[in-house]
Amino acid sequence: MPAVQNFARKKVVAYLEGKLNTKVQINKLSLDFPKRLVLEGVYFEDQQKDTLFAGGNIQVDIALLKLIRNKVEINYVGLKDINANIYRTGNDSTFNYQYIIDAFVSSDDAATKDTTAGMKISLDKIALENITATFKDAQTGIDFRGRLGKFQTGFKEFDLDKMAFSLPDIFLEDVSGHFYQNKPLLKPQPMAVVEAESNQPFNLKLSLENISLKKITFDYKNDVSVMSANLDLGELSGKVKSIDLAKLDVQLDKITLHNTTAAIVLGKSEATNIVKEEINKEAKAQANNPWKVSISNIDLENNNLAFDDENKPRIKNGMDYAHLKIDNFKLKGKDIVFTPTTYAGSISTAAFTEKSGFNLQELKTDFTYNDTGAALNNLYVQTDKTIIRDNISVKYPSLDAVIKNLGTLYIDANFSKSSLAVKDVLVFAPQLQGNLKGNENAVVQVNARVKGYLNNLAIPGFEVSGIGNTMVSMSGTIKGLPDVNKTLYDFNIASFQTTKSDIDKFLPPGTIPDNIRLPETIKMNGSFKGLATNFTTDMQLQTNKGNASLAGYLNSTNETYDLKGTLNNVDVGYLIKQDTLIGKVTMSFAAKGNGFKVKERTFVELMGEHTTPVMTDIY
Repeated sequence: MPAVQNFARKKVVAYLEGKLNTKVQINKLSLDFPKRLVLEGVYFEDQQKDTLFAGGNIQVDIALLKLIRNKVEINYVGLKDINANIYRTGNDSTFNYQYIIDAFVSSDDAATKDTTAGMKISLDKIALENITATFKDAQTGIDFRGRLGKFQTGFKEFDLDKMAFSLPDIFLEDVSGHFYQNKPLLKPQPMAVVEAESNQPFNLKLSLENISLKKITFDYKNDVSVMSANLDLGELSGKVKSIDLAKLDVQLDKITLHNTTAAIVLGKSEATNIVKEEINKEAKAQANNPWKVSISNIDLENNNLAFDDENKPRIKNGMDYAHLKIDNFKLKGKDIVFTPTTYAGSISTAAFTEKSGFNLQELKTDFTYNDTGAALNNLYVQTDKTIIRDNISVKYPSLDAVIKNLGTLYIDANFSKSSLAVKDVLVFAPQLQGNLKGNENAVVQVNARVKGYLNNLAIPGFEVSGIGNTMVSMSGTIKGLPDVNKTLYDFNIASFQTTKSDIDKFLPPGTIPDNIRLPETIKMNGSFKGLATNFTTDMQLQTNKGNASLAGYLNSTNETYDLKGTLNNVDVGYLIKQDTLIGKVTMSFAAKGNGFKVKERTFVELMGEHTTPVMTDIY
């Protein structure tokens, strides 16, 4: 038998060399009739005397007798120690393998009826090991090189006629390579073209079950777009429930991604901007497609992501969304669902650190988002010093409706025993750096409940403290937002205290007139009901420069008022910067009438000799 096989090997080599006019080598040919064919030491040389294909071991288990019945039944394909080299130069219109096709397809053959029509092809198992391939195309600007360590799969169904394939298991390990381009990645296209392409139906029926990918490193670079990316994938595995490409429905039982690092850089280039524009067009077009991806269980651990858009300047403080570096990203959850308009699921834990200094230690929540609202239930967020918990939800008729009328926005938020670190606030709102200067290490304590439409908002409780010496505890309602001129307030202020230094930091420069001086400490409690210009109030004020009270109503629309109040040892001269003219004042007063114009009288005349003067000089 070996002698027969060696004779066959020589005949095959001689035939191929004569047909191709290039060097062909097969060191060993084994044929276990009628199925197993084994080739070892295979070598094909292209017409430039470069290596086109070199194979250490090729095994094909094929039912040769079934070929007579127009059936190709391949039970096994194994490739080991393979090296393939495909290229096309800038002067050539064909690739270096084209001569093989041309040698076996003559003009007479092309005119002959295709005898393979209706041939049934089946494929069972594929095993690849140590495969190296290069692909260089000077005309399209592609330079690809890849090495595949190990790949295994098998088919339950392999139907080329119906484009239906079923693969119970896919295993891929130890892959490395690069993909370089020296021509644009994407070219500008009208939105209508992008939408038309995105709406093309998938004529592929694909069924997968178990997927395992390990140890994959890859580089991408486009010299024209000045765009680069690299991937170092540790482990990606998944268990698939079903994939329906016709209905754009993908259901996964589990997906795992561990020990993976990915980085993307968009360099300074007009072509980079074109890429971003085309990606945005594609995202908008896909938003109209009924995609649905559901994941029963998701497990992400120890993953790192970097993104740099060099077309945008770097910012010194806060989260720089154009230059992100996220490390140790972890996320575990279940029942995750994504569509173009809906996001929902349950996150049992999530964490990451970002180069801005933000350190998310824990995130738990049941989340939903759709066209009419969003919610974070059973929320727990923890950073170095921040803890946010409980629930947040918003509802609205539609995004367009809420943009036109914010009053249709419904809010239901509850923050119980929450702590908000100022340093975390500055990460997302660095513009507040000046306002919070000196309080960078402060932690704001929050207990709050807010519920209702924005134009009819109930605040059963609102307690905030931790910024300097400022603290507020209050409850009430707000009706009429977002029109502040028509907003009706009904507040019960149990306690409010602050200091001059806190107010100076928060208020914009020039808010306090130059001729007014604030006391160092301020405490207030009482009630306020009405508009900003038409209200009823009963307030008590305590400061280090005296105490005061005010009760009654004021209506600036018709200029009517009925107010009563007291001043107790109030240092008026200090407050109005007239220390040498006026000292401390203790008095009771009442003001009732119409109009706001006051006759010019000296303060002493107005006071008279009474301890309880009545202001009657207002008309």
